[in-house]
Amino acid sequence: MSGESVLIVDDTPEIVRLMQHHLSSYGFDIQSADTGRETLSIIEDGFVGPVLLDLNLPDYHGLGLFHEIRRRNDTLPVIIVTAHGTIDIAIEAIRDGAFDFLTKDDAFLERVYVATKNAFAQLELSTKLRRLSSELSSRYKFDQIVSVSEPMKRIFDLLTHAI
Repeated sequence: MSGESVLIVDDTPEIVRLMQHHLSSYGFDIQSADTGRETLSIIEDGFVGPVLLDLNLPDYHGLGLFHEIRRRNDTLPVIIVTAHGTIDIAIEAIRDGAFDFLTKDDAFLERVYVATKNAFAQLELSTKLRRLSSELSSRYKFDQIVSVSEPMKRIFDLLTHAI
């Protein structure tokens, strides 16, 4: 798994060290941030990988940072990891696109690993899908279809601009 980066966003150094130690033992490269501002800077710099996001930071509280991350890069899988989770917040986060929602309890480290591994699998599938879609769209264009009918040519032109 070497080279697969995970961003841990939490303002509690002990939790960051615990998750960092656990995930790095599986070969993940770890980056961390303890504020929303630092998190957004890392993402703006081109970070690609799962984001393990605590909901209570000094400069962001609740799902505000989650929504800002999604606004800036909606392809990043965001895994909410919180000690203060409620069913309502979990439902809202998942509905709004969170990859997973975990509470910091006795078994959260193993669930963090499984969620992180699954997030990388989703990222890989999404990347392959985008690449294949791009290849197909460049390979099968309407200009390769022979037609002498003006109405059909207009339909091909409309479809090309719609895609």
